[in-house]
Amino acid sequence: DDAGSYQARVEAARAHHLLGHTKKAEQLLRANLDASALTPNSPEWRDSLFALGRLMYDLERYDDAVDALDEAVRRYPDDGAALYGKYMMARSYHNGAQLLSTRLRELRNENEAKADRSRGLIQQKLESAHATYLDVQQTITLAGAADDDPLVRTLLRNCYMMQGSVLMELRRFDEARQAFQNVITLYQNDPVVLESFVQVANCWRRLDQPAMA
Repeated sequence: DDAGSYQARVEAARAHHLLGHTKKAEQLLRANLDASALTPNSPEWRDSLFALGRLMYDLERYDDAVDALDEAVRRYPDDGAALYGKYMMARSYHNGAQLLSTRLRELRNENEAKADRSRGLIQQKLESAHATYLDVQQTITLAGAADDDPLVRTLLRNCYMMQGSVLMELRRFDEARQAFQNVITLYQNDPVVLESFVQVANCWRRLDQPAMA
């Protein structure tokens, strides 16, 4: 019952996560979140919620990851983990949509009504992913945070790339082209620019402009 046991659970959960003991890691984090002695105002409760979101993401339980990370970001918008948590939310929406798309392709005998619901859910997830990537990008840009922190700069670059990817999946090819063009303009000396040139060419092809491609 010592107060230090809550922080110990956070650290033990991190160790179990790294060792691949994900079930035990989840049990420890949920024990903290369900503990009557802890409130959302405590650092251990906050850290447990962010850690649970990351764990759910790694387990490809993307809906659970969104639930945990969305609550964490809303409760602690000024915390240092919030920006990355929001990015992980976007990745969860995005990966969840891709997982659904794969399942939809594999289930060839699925009735049309159920297939339509799946397509609608994929669309919603992709729209949510794009909005969240854009939110992270704008937050970083407005704060000028990428100027001094190489990790934040990488996060910003990834947001541009992922926006382009999502827009391609949404078949919004001209917007996707612009997103990849932003990467080309902003990261001229980064190897990722090569992939961006390829994607811009793909967008031009989809827009039926082979000469530009």
